[in-house]
Amino acid sequence: MIAAGELNDIGSRRLELALPAFRAWPAPDPDRDDWSAWESLLGSTRTPPGEPASVAMRFRTDGYATVASALIALPARVRPDRKPIFRFAGWLPEAAPWREIEI
Repeated sequence: MIAAGELNDIGSRRLELALPAFRAWPAPDPDRDDWSAWESLLGSTRTPPGEPASVAMRFRTDGYATVASALIALPARVRPDRKPIFRFAGWLPEAAPWREIEI
């Protein structure tokens, strides 16, 4: 995961809280077009009790917000017949549903 820093940066409280959920939930299955678990996590506005709103995957506070989320599936090199898949959801200025972007 990348938020605003390095890959899987647990120095970020947001990623520290989110990574266990992503590891526990079913990974996307591009062959079945099933992205639902991780799309749900990325769209979540929930925070643990006592934590600020800014630790949610999708948040909006004064001056900062989650503008968009993306999921990317890269095929293995042994499958040159498969193309990468890029899924995108815009959250601001208004929420837009998840959709596949042609690449």
